[in-house]
Amino acid sequence: MQLFLTRPIHWEGHRLADPKLEAAHDVLRNPAHDAAYPERDQAFLALLRSGHVPAVAIALDHYHHAEALTRHGPSSPYGAHDDEVRERARELLARPPFPAEDQAEDVGGFRFRVSAGASHASAMWALMHVVEASDAELIAGALEISDDPETRQAGLWAAESALAGAEPPDRRLMDVLRAIAGDERAEKDERGNALDAIGAAPGTEAVAVVVGFTEHADPWIRLKAGEVLAHRHLATHRELVQRLADSWDVRGGEPGRRLEYLRERLAAPADADLLAVVRDRGAGGEDRAEALSELSRRDGSGDVHLPGVTLEVVARARMIAARSSVTPEDVLQAIAESREARERSFPE
Repeated sequence: MQLFLTRPIHWEGHRLADPKLEAAHDVLRNPAHDAAYPERDQAFLALLRSGHVPAVAIALDHYHHAEALTRHGPSSPYGAHDDEVRERARELLARPPFPAEDQAEDVGGFRFRVSAGASHASAMWALMHVVEASDAELIAGALEISDDPETRQAGLWAAESALAGAEPPDRRLMDVLRAIAGDERAEKDERGNALDAIGAAPGTEAVAVVVGFTEHADPWIRLKAGEVLAHRHLATHRELVQRLADSWDVRGGEPGRRLEYLRERLAAPADADLLAVVRDRGAGGEDRAEALSELSRRDGSGDVHLPGVTLEVVARARMIAARSSVTPEDVLQAIAESREARERSFPE
């Protein structure tokens, strides 16, 4: 697995004017330095602390890439700098977006273009991993002024992270997301991501917004709203999701896949039923392991939340579940042990 990013996501072809910063970037994008953690860390911080917008944004791209791979097991080598990354991302979002630029010389035979708002895209992709509820205003502001698809996608993912656990949800950000979800000129994926972000917010207000979109004139949006309810609120809106699933008869393509998801969720055991299997010490170890693995793939399991689930954690949880005395608390302990093991794999 390539843990480090050999090319910056939004700054391909951009050369930093400062030779020292360009040299630091060379260290980050050179696979030969994969094991050189002290040197790589110093190069990352040189970019992050440079005060130069493209250099900071490139560092944030590398941070996002490493964080995105943690779901496969390894911890991020830049995790010790989470707080500083958050501050640098906030600073970029508080500034006007970096203007578009065309690379003057070909790189590897290709001409690259840095899109307008690349600094905001880099900031929000990084921020989604370390976001706080108070960042909602910055994210809303960036979404309001951007027409760049990549920047808006990053903003919608960051918005989902910012709203998760934020009660009450930020009013301005909720209004921006509602407008995007209802904008018939926007791409369907973008509108769907906006609904996902709204659905991540706790409380009845966000749920009511999603429910409202189940009556939207666009059948695709109705189906997407049903998918959000099926994913996050099936226990309280099963009848509505069932009606939506029954009202469709499509096969193949994206609508068919979404409809299949609704039907699978409706047919799947409820979280509470799966949790009961996990707690049943008289059940077979394999049955408990299967129930625990399914819970691990969901956002939550009844009164037991399963944060930070990765493929490694699921495998570890299955082994824990095969024991005769497993409890839900064992699951959380397995997750903690898995995180500690990953940290030991990447010493400072």
